[in-house]
Amino acid sequence: MKKMLYFGEKKRIGMALPLTLIVLVVAGAMVAVSMYFIENMMSTTKMKTDNEFRLNAALAGIEKGKQWILEEIDKPESTSALKPSPVISIDVVGDLDDLKLHSISGTVGNIPFTTDIYFLLYTAKSDIEFQKGMPPMVSLSFSIDWENSSQVQRQSYDASNRGGGSPEGFFTDSGVYRAYLIRSTSEMNGISKTVDQAVYMKKTW
Repeated sequence: MKKMLYFGEKKRIGMALPLTLIVLVVAGAMVAVSMYFIENMMSTTKMKTDNEFRLNAALAGIEKGKQWILEEIDKPESTSALKPSPVISIDVVGDLDDLKLHSISGTVGNIPFTTDIYFLLYTAKSDIEFQKGMPPMVSLSFSIDWENSSQVQRQSYDASNRGGGSPEGFFTDSGVYRAYLIRSTSEMNGISKTVDQAVYMKKTW
């Protein structure tokens, strides 16, 4: 026996179908938005984690540079790469390569790093313009009785915006052994991270 549907019942069934479709569309949109936020959070978290890995690798390179400096200090002056030498004069930007004393390469996990150690006791001509990556300059002039005293010449870098200087009180009542810059760069997924650290060595006579 067939059930007869009256006009009102048919109308209610017809209205339910569009409402169901609307609910499904809204639910689908909410799922899509939720997926977007989840993917965005995962991407942000991964970027932060990768940056930490790069930083740790670069800092490991800094420590390797310090270790190399300490090893060279312990060597006899005749064989040490840190033996006293005249202040280097930089006449052209290409001469900056002369400041590099040593390079170290290594990995932390699967992240490679490269560490360069620069000599900072140099002078530069006033017409040399600052370039990215230029090591800071620590310029010293010694008195005639250089074994007993030293004087810091603080530079002004108004035109070139060149960085430089010396730590406060570092040269008081002691001679200067050397000043260095350790620059370590790590790379992961095509993105690099560079950390610079200046090292000032002091020697008393």
